[in-house]
Amino acid sequence: MNPSICKIVHSYQSDNVNHLDRADIFIYRSALVLVGYQSQNEAFVSFVHYQFNELPVEDIYATQIQMIENDIPEIYKKATLQNVYHAEPQYVLVPFSEAQGMNPYEVFSELHSKGSEKLLTQDIQIVGVKEIYNYPFRVYNDAANAFENAQFSSYHKPLFHKLKQASGDFKSLFVSIKSKNVELIGFYRGNLLYANSFEYKSNADVLYFIKAVMQDLGISNDSEHIYITTILKEQQEAIFEFLKTNISNFNQNVTSILGCPESYWNSYGDVFLCS
Repeated sequence: MNPSICKIVHSYQSDNVNHLDRADIFIYRSALVLVGYQSQNEAFVSFVHYQFNELPVEDIYATQIQMIENDIPEIYKKATLQNVYHAEPQYVLVPFSEAQGMNPYEVFSELHSKGSEKLLTQDIQIVGVKEIYNYPFRVYNDAANAFENAQFSSYHKPLFHKLKQASGDFKSLFVSIKSKNVELIGFYRGNLLYANSFEYKSNADVLYFIKAVMQDLGISNDSEHIYITTILKEQQEAIFEFLKTNISNFNQNVTSILGCPESYWNSYGDVFLCS
């Protein structure tokens, strides 16, 4: 693997794994995470996190699947079921009551001034919305070519399902700090209160967006129902240390409420919620 393109920051492989019943593929703007399962109802048996070096071109994904395709283990490329999740999409959620007869390209362009390339849509019944989300053509085509049984799916569908199940008589906020964007999702008593993502340049930007949404939703700074994860594994400790100066109790209940070990959640909360 060419280190000028990307590196592996985390990997795991059980013994004697020759075939996968299912592979989950998570695409970020500068990361690719592959998770393999031998059985639908068992824990994963293989895991690889590729971190790509940023490109000096605005709005171009650093993730270049075609450049590392020969390095991706064959068990992922030959898995019986391959769920391809865009884990850092630009998206729009439209309530079912407003979705009839809409033009997805027009709706998407109204909220995203840079336009779209390949738009996909999916109904998310559990929260009553239709999602419209964008793939760059190159990224979509690379994934389709690399994974022969690829099924492109909204990562919000399983994620909303888990967050809805975990919500209760308290307002909760899920925060995912991604390669270029921070996503914030709020739930209360099984109802989706908020879902949006914002481009950020610094940790201060991330904190600003979190606190702004907390204020809008009426969530206090000392709430124990704030769950923060970041795919930026190598920067995770520094990011969390900065955020804890203002939001001290986040992730305290991630194991008891969401059922995920905190050490795994800190970098792979997206993966856990989609598992």
